[in-house]
Amino acid sequence: MRSFDARLDALALEGLEIEERLLNWQEGRHLERLPVGPFAQLAVIVHNALLLYHCRNFTFHSCWMTRKTPQLNQSEVDKHVSTILDLSQTLLSDTYIPAVLLLFPLRMAGAHVLESHAQDKVLDTIRKIRQKGFIVSDIIEVDLQELWHYNLGELTKANEMRV
Repeated sequence: MRSFDARLDALALEGLEIEERLLNWQEGRHLERLPVGPFAQLAVIVHNALLLYHCRNFTFHSCWMTRKTPQLNQSEVDKHVSTILDLSQTLLSDTYIPAVLLLFPLRMAGAHVLESHAQDKVLDTIRKIRQKGFIVSDIIEVDLQELWHYNLGELTKANEMRV
């Protein structure tokens, strides 16, 4: 679609409505405190991943830059990533929930981390999933490493252009 297409305004509005529903679910479940049960923890992990995914959808094309769209600031992103990583570690060590259910949330967390220590934590968690027999996690690991390599190259280019 062209950036002046009115359908983009409708999509942006729909995106804001979806974001509001996701946030209302969070508030309705009183998710400021960590959930106790493993299925509730999994629900919180997936919820955080969905927020990251949904808001990220509005960052790929310049047509969204002039519209009000779902957005997360870096502090919010860091909080969602931290929740995903911390609860995933708990689920992997303390429950029998299939580890493969954590791959989408970990992919979303990995797509949003910039520092190498956070990347290492994501990879460590993915490798634990592999150790549990889910070799498909290797694909997620390779995908994230390629994404991080690409992002590093883009950051280097941007820094060179400033000089």
